[in-house]
Amino acid sequence: MNPSSSCNAPRIGVLAMLAGIGGTPVVAPLCAQEGRAQGPSLVHPTMRNPGSLAAQQVLDTRDSKAPRRVRFEWEPVGGAIAYLLTGTRSDPTTWALQSVERRVSRETAASWDPRRVAVELPLGPGAYSWKLVALFSPGDQGDFIRPTTVRFDVR
Repeated sequence: MNPSSSCNAPRIGVLAMLAGIGGTPVVAPLCAQEGRAQGPSLVHPTMRNPGSLAAQQVLDTRDSKAPRRVRFEWEPVGGAIAYLLTGTRSDPTTWALQSVERRVSRETAASWDPRRVAVELPLGPGAYSWKLVALFSPGDQGDFIRPTTVRFDVR
């Protein structure tokens, strides 16, 4: 603990164990008064997520009862081997929440080039909230603390 810190409240040790840190526990002193960690970062500085995530509904002439297709696009992150796209949907009639998770790799992406990564998903009506995390090897490490996000409705 740093005695020269501005925290006058009791200090508590916080044991944080996150996926993507290789299973290594990190103990960071926490100022109980302000709730701010003082100590090692839990995310490797070279791991970052895309700056933005865009979503567009794909227009087509298919059956009107078929799920709409939405295309997600983002700029690739150097060194990323894949991306984890996680969504939550609120059903417009029942308000039930559903979750979906898609691992996007070179093999599963609709497009993967130096300027753009894209994937298309069939989505039913509802309010959606999505998070995107770039994954790095080994062990699919990534910055899960600060994902790139987007929210939209499908009608």
